Amino acid sequence: MRLRLTTRQSEFVDYLVSLWDPTPSAAIPSAADAPRRTNSYTSASFCHEYCITTHRAWQTWKAGSVTGTVYQQPALDDRRRYLWWCGSLKEAARHYSWTTSKAGSFSTLASRLQMAIKSGCKATTKKVCLDIFEWGGVARKSNNASRVWLDAAGAANLLVPQLKQAVGVLQPSMTVGLAMFRRDGLLMNSAMTKVYAAADPQHIVIYDGRVGAALCLFVREFLRPTLLTSVPDDLAFLWGAAQGRDASKRDPSSARFSFKSLNHYGVGDRKRAETARRTNSILTAMVNRLRAKHVAVTLAGVEQALFMVGYDVRAMKATTIPRGRNPGNR
Repeated sequence: MRLRLTTRQSEFVDYLVSLWDPTPSAAIPSAADAPRRTNSYTSASFCHEYCITTHRAWQTWKAGSVTGTVYQQPALDDRRRYLWWCGSLKEAARHYSWTTSKAGSFSTLASRLQMAIKSGCKATTKKVCLDIFEWGGVARKSNNASRVWLDAAGAANLLVPQLKQAVGVLQPSMTVGLAMFRRDGLLMNSAMTKVYAAADPQHIVIYDGRVGAALCLFVREFLRPTLLTSVPDDLAFLWGAAQGRDASKRDPSSARFSFKSLNHYGVGDRKRAETARRTNSILTAMVNRLRAKHVAVTLAGVEQALFMVGYDVRAMKATTIPRGRNPGNR
């Protein structure tokens, strides 16, 4: 699969690769090192933590039972009740925590959806889509736009063909226009992005507000050592506000770098789809480069890491200073 990335996007991929499993002993380069940057990135430190709530989405984390982790220490048990943390993107993926669903895990739902689409059965496909909504805690009401779309597409015998079309154009290697994503066409929102990812988790990620917030955060830090004063278009990701009084906790904007929200005026289904496909391309390239280094990683694992980091992007204690070609250059 040939991925079309700009020079800056490719350098951002290298930056994300460096954050996957940073070397704890790496020294933070000084500002004097900037003119002598090489073509590689060395990660100095990555420490992220934030306060969590009593919501059941945190039960797995609080129980210390995330598969593959080694943080089940008595001294940390109390701390896990009110804080989430990670020291790398790899650890963020291992610290993934979400609610359980009667419909099953996302991987189970993804397998069911793929089989339903392959069989061409619109009734089964619709049922699995609704189960995915339940798993994700989205599109709860019958008049929700995504549910209305499912009903209309099913009634017109277009549900399976349209899902296939969406998955086809969202592939990381595709460059076709995405004008078919619009209010009266294919939808791209917090509900449907989960369906598209389930239909092809090898190439498509769930692009929601939390994943977007994390990407914006890392773009901000990636651009910080440069002379740029605004976010370039090829790295302009979109973040989504949280519900409740802490809505701004997912806004990674700074005095220099401002990022638009998914709900910003003028950001519609097409813009969201373009951002999602750009994300598929960049994260697929990240996975490919990590695998070339013999690192066992999946696209879903990277997406889960970003999902966890993006819950609250205000509290990054320390971040990496990249060493590499100036990301302000194309």
